[in-house]
Amino acid sequence: MRYLIVGNGVAGTKAAEVIRKRDPKAEITVLSAEEVPFYRRPALVDHLSARVPLQSLWGRPEQFYQEQRIDLRLNARATGLDAREHRVELASGEVLAYDRLLLAAGIASARGYIPGDTLKGIVSLQRLADLNTIRELAQLARQAVVIGEGVIGLEMARAFRELGLPVRYLISGPRFWSNLFPPEASALIEERLAAHGVEVQPEVEAVAFLGRDGRVRAVQTARGESIPADLVGLSIAMRPSVPWAEAAGLQVTNNRVSVDEQLATALPDVFAAGDMVRLPGETAPFGWLRAWHQGVVAGINLTGGAAPLRRRTITVSTRAFGMPILAMGDLQPAGRNVKREHGDYPTDGVYKELVVADGRLVGALFVGEVSEAGRVEELVRRQVPYAEIDPGLLRALFDVRYWRGGGSEVLCPVCKFLVQVGEEAVRSGELTCPICGAEFLLRLTGDRFMAVLE
Repeated sequence: MRYLIVGNGVAGTKAAEVIRKRDPKAEITVLSAEEVPFYRRPALVDHLSARVPLQSLWGRPEQFYQEQRIDLRLNARATGLDAREHRVELASGEVLAYDRLLLAAGIASARGYIPGDTLKGIVSLQRLADLNTIRELAQLARQAVVIGEGVIGLEMARAFRELGLPVRYLISGPRFWSNLFPPEASALIEERLAAHGVEVQPEVEAVAFLGRDGRVRAVQTARGESIPADLVGLSIAMRPSVPWAEAAGLQVTNNRVSVDEQLATALPDVFAAGDMVRLPGETAPFGWLRAWHQGVVAGINLTGGAAPLRRRTITVSTRAFGMPILAMGDLQPAGRNVKREHGDYPTDGVYKELVVADGRLVGALFVGEVSEAGRVEELVRRQVPYAEIDPGLLRALFDVRYWRGGGSEVLCPVCKFLVQVGEEAVRSGELTCPICGAEFLLRLTGDRFMAVLE
């Protein structure tokens, strides 16, 4: 059986591993448009700031591909798909035949969405090569602007600040993530950004980029303002990086590839996984750990299995300048008897909230501290009646005097997996993520732990 995987990110790499375990005789080819093997993309800004050396970015060494008999082709960009004949054409002109195809090439900010967005100085941050571009452009920049409230936008704001640039963060809503978070949580995030030199400007819509000598110089807003900017980070209009597959009939809805619960597309023998896909009813199709799980399911189903994807309740899992942000379930249930429990929060840079609809737990939000999140996620998944929640858990959630020692949880700085903090980790101050293998330090700030990459 010939398996072809387009994309060497976490979903594609994990799928290749699973395929090899399930089909020892398989021919596995992985195409990457980049020049390097699989690496930990969420740690890019930490590498930019020199907290993470280059060798710590690598997710799999070159030896891994040899041992697993995976034909990894770097600088190999797919440009065409013949779904009927089961063939993919490369930019080099080579044509590769396959029996099963996995599309896992991620997403990118679509250019042409805002007039002038092809000017030099307008960037995104999704690849290792983007860091070199940003470093070079930052040397001649005086003012940076970020547009788009997503995870990538937060990372670009941090990258620009690491390079010493003043940053304006333009958001279209009245406050940060106003469509998802309550005002108290948005305020904490904005305060964190301001503390690190990022000026959030709400209700600002960019309608054009103005340039001179081929480089961006300003952002034109819908209100007629001209905001100076010679470096702009875009985190909007994100689309799957496979226009050649769309031309062959791949269905894309709301800027994501449409798949069923087994990650199969409507094209024969073509599957898709990772940030480029959206499951039916899914609202937040993004995340390193989400892609990791999808890679496992894709690998099983590519090899003839019928594994349904167990949906994660977590919809947002990120950090804003080190401050963890974790959302799960439905934070904005419509048309139901809704109650929000948040105890004494916000306090001391922390906000926790449980969302109850018709007497059942349907959502939860953690900002600044994520202890107890693992237990809460299982309750949200089952939508248990609020009255049946363990009072001890509620005390741990909402009593600010509660001591969080062993048994706490922290977000992995790389893959954002909830890692249990055991007594040994408390004593040593060190922890290793069981998912991505990242090693990080534990810092105790007040009565809570923070994960730090160094």
